[in-house]
Amino acid sequence: MNKEIKEADLLLGIPHVILETRFMGFVIEWKMAKMTLMRMLQLSRVYAQIVVDEEAMESKELKVQLTAQYGSVIDNAKLAVRVLAISVESKWPKWILRRHFMRSIDSIELQKFTYKVLQTSNFANFTMSIFLMNGSRITKPKKVEQK
Repeated sequence: MNKEIKEADLLLGIPHVILETRFMGFVIEWKMAKMTLMRMLQLSRVYAQIVVDEEAMESKELKVQLTAQYGSVIDNAKLAVRVLAISVESKWPKWILRRHFMRSIDSIELQKFTYKVLQTSNFANFTMSIFLMNGSRITKPKKVEQK
């Protein structure tokens, strides 16, 4: 029953607490902000900067795997925190949020949060909307070679 209520609220855009952190002894409950087109654009720009060496991560040699994992943290930790700051609902400046999340979020919380961000953002709906808008044109655009 609880999962059904959360799913219905997700479809209606009602935010839920998705993350809890501590700041100066107080527990702060973070809610996911409404996933507007501007927020999706900001997230997409950050996602495009994330670098992962998949070949090294899947290597059979432990040394190569560990090096790739450490390199991934070095390359992507600040980007992951930027995703957090963009996604949550807050009146605090983003630089304060990034600094707070960098010091208080662990990798398990980041993984759970990432699943919820991807579930909420629903990039597939945006892509389908673009395809529908493209199909509703009266004429198709001419190819560059034909001009």
